[in-house]
Amino acid sequence: MQTHVGLIQVRVALSTFLPILLMGCGGALSPSQSDSLIGFLGIAAQVQSVNVIPGATAILTIALDQAAPTEINFSYSTTDGTAVSGTQYVGMQGTGVIAKDTKSATVSISTMNNSGLAYLNKSFLVSFDFAGALAALSATVTFTANPQPVTFQNVWTATATVGEPAARAGHSAVWANDRMIIWGGMADSFARAVYNDGKALDPALNQWTPISSLGAPWARARHGAVWTGSKMIIWGGFFGTMPTYPNDGGIYDKTTDSWSKISAVGAPSGRARFVTVWTGTKMIIWGGESITSTGRVPVCSGGIYDLATDTWMALNSTGAPSARYDAMAAWTGSKLLIWGGSNSASAGAPGLGDGAVYDPAHDSWTTMSATGAPSARQMASAVWTGTELIIWGGNSVSSPSASLADGARYNPATNKWTALSMGAAPAARYSHSAVWSGTQMLIWGGNSNTTDFNDGGAYNPLTNTWAALSTSGAPEARSSSTAVWSGASMILFGGLNASQVTLQTGGMYH
Repeated sequence: MQTHVGLIQVRVALSTFLPILLMGCGGALSPSQSDSLIGFLGIAAQVQSVNVIPGATAILTIALDQAAPTEINFSYSTTDGTAVSGTQYVGMQGTGVIAKDTKSATVSISTMNNSGLAYLNKSFLVSFDFAGALAALSATVTFTANPQPVTFQNVWTATATVGEPAARAGHSAVWANDRMIIWGGMADSFARAVYNDGKALDPALNQWTPISSLGAPWARARHGAVWTGSKMIIWGGFFGTMPTYPNDGGIYDKTTDSWSKISAVGAPSGRARFVTVWTGTKMIIWGGESITSTGRVPVCSGGIYDLATDTWMALNSTGAPSARYDAMAAWTGSKLLIWGGSNSASAGAPGLGDGAVYDPAHDSWTTMSATGAPSARQMASAVWTGTELIIWGGNSVSSPSASLADGARYNPATNKWTALSMGAAPAARYSHSAVWSGTQMLIWGGNSNTTDFNDGGAYNPLTNTWAALSTSGAPEARSSSTAVWSGASMILFGGLNASQVTLQTGGMYH
């Protein structure tokens, strides 16, 4: 399943400082001004066209055009080269050596994005410091940046069954830099009991640890959750068999294991099953399901929460999609894409087949093209690749459902849809899990009205092909499980089995 990307090379002469900028998703190669020196402490180069992949490793080769007359020791460190919305990067440090009478050395630079998002115009600054001067050497140095995508082993590992959260569905899951945090949810499919607790899974140790419930929001399910890079924000949801839809939430600080409240001033009306995205500085929520005196109703409003100021701003409703819940959505780095969903819980109610693009910079909506779009559906999956929104599966009508096994890719730059190949695609299903690995969309689980699945597929948009995921060691068949991408694996937890019983197990697909 490995995807190869092109090599980017920069040749520079010796100088006194050594930053290398790795930038994702396009751009031109732009080396810095070079100058020859005899004796140096560093090297300077800038690479602006490395197709960086979340969770990948950029292999940097430092090559001299002549052999080193003595052993050359150096150190390096990485920092966030830009502050692009929706991305967070934790720096790393290391050392290397160019051995005497050799010409090169390599270092592995982690390009992992802690939020698991694609690197749209993301860059990393890699700075080198050579420990000794090379008074006798005047050389040209070549830096080769070769991003190495994640290569799947196609194997499963069960998540730990010691200290795991209670069985649940309708909970949230976020990838929090180095662990998955599970929070909230319902104990059964009727929401007769809901939770306001959570636990974190460290996949490296396969170990669960509880997170504080002191000051946490009220128990709820089908709420929204985002990871900001250092904090988890919870908002909305519902509780009770005669549901109540709170319009409050909380902020969990992973570092201090503590909660704080979100302002309710100007907050949107209470709702569940709505769209939630993190822009890098703000949380956007839209749509969902609420309740009136006549029963449950879809919602067509939304709000933007500014974490820095603890304030809300309403979204412009002009040009917005019609009211709906369970819509598919993605954040592109600058815009919110919304498509499909449902506007009725009545038996046989059809899904929706339209969508719109929200631009927060101008508080405006633009209708998405319907030409070539997937057929109307609900309970489908959506992932963002860095350039396209991929919609797959779902059902065309509510119970009894009509499951689907097709999908399409939407490019907001061109406002065009491209159909996905159906060859070797997973069987038709809805309420499945989906993540973007950096090169492929991984689909797993789901339901077809009569059958729950414990299989899935990997879709590669570059080749428009599917490959089956192994079922050996896979979790029990289920629907409505949460899934996150860790940078190296897809991690699943909870959900409902075919009897609509909540589950307490999960799995990691590597």
